Amino acid sequence: MTTPQVHRFYHHPAYVLDDATVQIGTGSRAVRIEGPAEQTLQALERIAEEHDDAAVAEPPAREGSIGRLAAQLAAVGLGPPHWEARSEGGRRAYASVLVDGLCGTGTELVRLLAAENVGTVVVRDAREVGAEDIGRGFSGSQRGMNRAQAYARRARLPRRNQALLLADPQEKPPPVDLYIMVRNGEGYLPALSAQWEALGPDQMLLPVRVGQDSCCIGPLLTGAAGVCAQCLRQQAVTQDPHWERLGHPGEHSEDAASQQPGSRVPFVMQTWCAAATARQALTIFDGRYRAAVDGHTLIMDTQTGGCAQHAVVPQPECICQTRRPGAEPGR
Repeated sequence: MTTPQVHRFYHHPAYVLDDATVQIGTGSRAVRIEGPAEQTLQALERIAEEHDDAAVAEPPAREGSIGRLAAQLAAVGLGPPHWEARSEGGRRAYASVLVDGLCGTGTELVRLLAAENVGTVVVRDAREVGAEDIGRGFSGSQRGMNRAQAYARRARLPRRNQALLLADPQEKPPPVDLYIMVRNGEGYLPALSAQWEALGPDQMLLPVRVGQDSCCIGPLLTGAAGVCAQCLRQQAVTQDPHWERLGHPGEHSEDAASQQPGSRVPFVMQTWCAAATARQALTIFDGRYRAAVDGHTLIMDTQTGGCAQHAVVPQPECICQTRRPGAEPGR
């Protein structure tokens, strides 16, 4: 899976999700066509030439528009079973995700992604199992072991066609569809910037911070378009009070934050944050709707149970605006 190419078909965007899937429109108006993507695009171009008034990708409830599209596709050689109007979750089995940070939030996130049929889950963590980790994905006998290795020994995937892999924290992470960095406590923006530079421009990165009082998810960082880690850091330290302390190293450095006892973060916050992060990852994989973390940070408040969405915009002075292509329509 990669960032989708975007074409236009009448007034609707047509997304090339992968070599075998083209989606017209988004959300409830989406029509997904299964088959060789290049052949599908050529067929859509022929339809556009022959049917100037064609209604494409209307709401599924409008069965007439679905039937009309089916007839048009069949007329150019793309009839059933080569296409389908509604395809839900099929891309998850082919998706790969890396979860970096196996605190309580990280272990619960891995469990949820596996339960939702994500095909490949990679775990990464250089830290050891501590007393605060017992009962949150780890047993007492695993205390002192490497977190990733210990978790992989206990984990049981729900389906045979799934894989749980280990990534060496001392080496460059393997390429995956989505890299999720989970951290407890404060002060991880410097580490996020370093991780972003190490991953390369083609990797999607979703940062997650879990604290005593709040959880911050996003924004989705991608080299193809949108904001990068430096954009996030520049905006965080100047505009957003929820993120202000995260931009300063020192006593809240990444090393200090990584050693904070996981027990300081309420269990309900870790579970809530894991579920919300899993929902965003699945939305990205499915491709039908635009994820809430695309261009935004989700901030969840433990005290009130509220959730706010804060926009994060590309910073004009950031180097990513000169070395990366312009933004494409979101998923």
